Amino acid sequence: MESTLFNSPDEYEQLAEAYFALCDVGELIQVARKKGPVTVKRAIPYTKVDLALWCGLTKREDLDDLCKQSAYNFVVARSLARIEGQRIRKTLLGEQEGRMAQFDLKNNSGYKDTSTIDINITSQYSDTELQQRIALLERKMLGMNGLNSAPLIDGKTGCMLPE
Repeated sequence: MESTLFNSPDEYEQLAEAYFALCDVGELIQVARKKGPVTVKRAIPYTKVDLALWCGLTKREDLDDLCKQSAYNFVVARSLARIEGQRIRKTLLGEQEGRMAQFDLKNNSGYKDTSTIDINITSQYSDTELQQRIALLERKMLGMNGLNSAPLIDGKTGCMLPE
């Protein structure tokens, strides 16, 4: 990482707080109106790239790299969560277009459109016992077990399986 404006996690945190305070104060802009231009104050949204540049870094990915360092992990993760939180609040309040927020959250905060479900199935039966049970159930499904046929027996417990 190149030269930064901070040398410790505390200095980074002070810079990040200064960045957020500046954004919260907002900026004055000129807006064209029928009766002439009007000066209005507007909020500045927090962004990952602006925070990185404010702290003397060159790109937003530098914050991710910094977050991997144990000394900086907490303070950087907290500042990134603050950006994420503002994005969500502004979207919920209708101050930001939803698709843009969705794009930003997917690309900068790890959100995804898909769900991942991990399933770990363990069995009390061995592979051989499972194969026997499957064969018995297949016979049952095919109707090969009439009233006079032998009952289905559980290979593990020796108990009769229900018809």
